[in-house]
Amino acid sequence: MIERTMFESHAASEQPTSLGQASAPPRAVASQHCPPEVLESLLKNTADTIMLVDAEGNIQFVNRMPAGLTPDKVPQTNLFSLLPAASHERCRAALRNACAFNQPDQYEQRWNDEIWRSVRVAPLAGLSPIMALVIATDIDHRKRTEESLRESEERFRQLAENVREVFWLMDWNEQRVLYVTNAYQKIWGLPARQLYESAVSWISAVHADDRARVERAFLAAVESGSFHAEYRIMRPDGSIRWVRDQGYPLRDADGKVCRMAGIAEDVTEQRSIEGNLRAERKLLKRLLDLQEKERGLLAYEIHDGFIQDLVGAKMLLESLRPGFPTDQPVLLARMDAIEASLRKAIGEGRRMISNLRPLVIDDSGILAAIEYLINERQGPTSPEMSFRYDVTFVRLPPLLEGALFRIVQESLTNACRHSRATRVDVELIQQDERVLLTIRDNGIGFDRAKVPDDRFGLRGLVERARLFGGRSQIHSTPGTGTEVWVDLPINKSAITT
Repeated sequence: MIERTMFESHAASEQPTSLGQASAPPRAVASQHCPPEVLESLLKNTADTIMLVDAEGNIQFVNRMPAGLTPDKVPQTNLFSLLPAASHERCRAALRNACAFNQPDQYEQRWNDEIWRSVRVAPLAGLSPIMALVIATDIDHRKRTEESLRESEERFRQLAENVREVFWLMDWNEQRVLYVTNAYQKIWGLPARQLYESAVSWISAVHADDRARVERAFLAAVESGSFHAEYRIMRPDGSIRWVRDQGYPLRDADGKVCRMAGIAEDVTEQRSIEGNLRAERKLLKRLLDLQEKERGLLAYEIHDGFIQDLVGAKMLLESLRPGFPTDQPVLLARMDAIEASLRKAIGEGRRMISNLRPLVIDDSGILAAIEYLINERQGPTSPEMSFRYDVTFVRLPPLLEGALFRIVQESLTNACRHSRATRVDVELIQQDERVLLTIRDNGIGFDRAKVPDDRFGLRGLVERARLFGGRSQIHSTPGTGTEVWVDLPINKSAITT
């Protein structure tokens, strides 16, 4: 509701001397050219809060009620009662400028109702007492949006300035860097100011052997949709750092590349660690190769030496049996015991050969070796075992054949000793340049979390697969059996240097 009587009294009290007189009260002019009802409707329907206040801030007229202000309280309400105490001084200065110095003023402040408003204070000369026109526009949404934007920008700045990676953003058309984080100076050893001055200055620090490759990849990002490169940079102190850089073009509404954004990180330590791991892996594979060769040599020595001597002793003993008198039962019993011991020693020797490296691996390959291993383990108390394969290779690299054999050997040993399984199935499948090995049993299973740390069987399976650049998984839960799954590459399994 608008105080119409107050409006009309002010309109009638002061009349301008001319229509063009700048100092005439706006409402007096309006009363001559616009019916009060029309003006009242305009004031009532505007979104702004419009007030007439005196030099002390007492409200004489208001078109709409801010929170806490009712029409009957207008004559007793002061503008300062609507404002927080902290903003009184700014409001007082605006009224002083308008009423005392005839100068308009404008500022923004939050009122007691927690709404941000833009306040314009305009002088109204010729009124008695001296009045000022106060127009308050609700800008709360804009201020809150700006505040949220500032908070987001501050969070981004804190994140960007404290991460180890270099975040960069450049204008693609102007080839101008728009933003780069402080990490640039930490990695490149060059001030960010230099990059802002010349967007291509970073490429001059790239190692000469890498520069052309990096430039081609960077320029091709427009067509490929991304930029990925690892390269060396030469720092001013002469040190070399490895950088992994990734960038992505940003397009405008027309689909044209307008900006490029990316992240660069120092991967020097990572590459050093990876290099050490590769060297250790190569060394381990060499040691494993030597171990397999030594196992093979020892197996041949046992087979061609120790076992042959035992077989010869057994055959000699058997050749003496026809000449022994049949009336010497004690002597015959001793001969039987000696022959049984020789048979046991021969069997133990053959078991040792199998554990070391079955000769069948070198003679016939991994398929025959797995079949030999299963036949050897098959017995009246052992689980039923099967072997199925679907491969196109004839032979694999010796080291890979040895690794596959050891994995099958360890898995069958665990199944026979611990699983209480009645069936074990071994499967070897070739998929392009990879071999997939699976060993399943229907035993009691186990909880891997409860396996003691000193049990190296399972860990050995995992590490052996990892050593050959492959993957391995062991699935088992109590009551569901166990499955060992191994995926190994074929071409990369042999030692190449």
